[in-house]
Amino acid sequence: MIQRVFKAVVGVLLIVSILIYLNQNADLASAFRRISTLDLVFLVALSVLVLVLLGFQFKTLSSMFSVRLRFREWFGLTSINAMLNLTIPAKAGLLVRGAYLKNTYRFPFARYARLLIFSHLMMMGVIAFIGLGLSIYITSLDSQRRQYLVLFYSSILMGLFVVFYFAPRVMTKIRSHRMRSICELAHIFPVFNKSSAQRWLIFIVILVLLNILWAVKLQYSFSVFSSVPEFTHILLIQCMAGLSLVISFTPGNLGVKEAVIAIGASLLNIPIEVALIASLIDRATSMIAIFFFGLLFSYLLNRDLQS
Repeated sequence: MIQRVFKAVVGVLLIVSILIYLNQNADLASAFRRISTLDLVFLVALSVLVLVLLGFQFKTLSSMFSVRLRFREWFGLTSINAMLNLTIPAKAGLLVRGAYLKNTYRFPFARYARLLIFSHLMMMGVIAFIGLGLSIYITSLDSQRRQYLVLFYSSILMGLFVVFYFAPRVMTKIRSHRMRSICELAHIFPVFNKSSAQRWLIFIVILVLLNILWAVKLQYSFSVFSSVPEFTHILLIQCMAGLSLVISFTPGNLGVKEAVIAIGASLLNIPIEVALIASLIDRATSMIAIFFFGLLFSYLLNRDLQS
């Protein structure tokens, strides 16, 4: 309970700090008033497309565990998950989604935990791989910053390699039944063995498309009121923000994502104040789509369960 309250407080403090900064820089805050209706509609549409991709990712991952979800379920549960994660600490949306799968498909929580671990590890791997490639490719980075970024993303990839390669071998040597039960949550090799190559390829492609789409939306948020940075720069910033989403620290990663985007922008010599405004526009338009579909499918799926 204390941990949940702490996370919520940290998120609120970060948001308040950003708002105070914008209040002290009225010219930046006025950028919100320059958003046209067409820009708003386009950004919300991109947010809906992100939700669709996230839902399709969830559908593909569930099929690897022999769970076939309907559109109302994979898109609706994804929307509800995103909505609850924004309003309640400790990723409450994940628990609701797990409870629905258990109630409707008799999908055990232990297997659901493996599904989540698999999804998060793969997201980290794809983001780190893209970030490493961009850190090497972008020529405008100075040598010191490049070294830091290459070391950062390489460390993540090496850590994931250790988990994937050595975890099954370590588990075979653990004699404690309780410890083996805990470690088996991370034993995801059966997912690889039982999944077809086509589903596996689809899952990776969706992860790549998600990061590209997030970057497109962030770049468009920049273009609303400022000159547009190069897409490779925006994609590298999005990789940093994406890792903060995988390891969520506050409800919906409120404040943390915006701070990470600002830090990433400073590494690429993009004005921090511009990055803050763009990240808040990105956040606001995402919340419009999330709350609309989250509330809608909360009603629809709850009605299905009652009937």
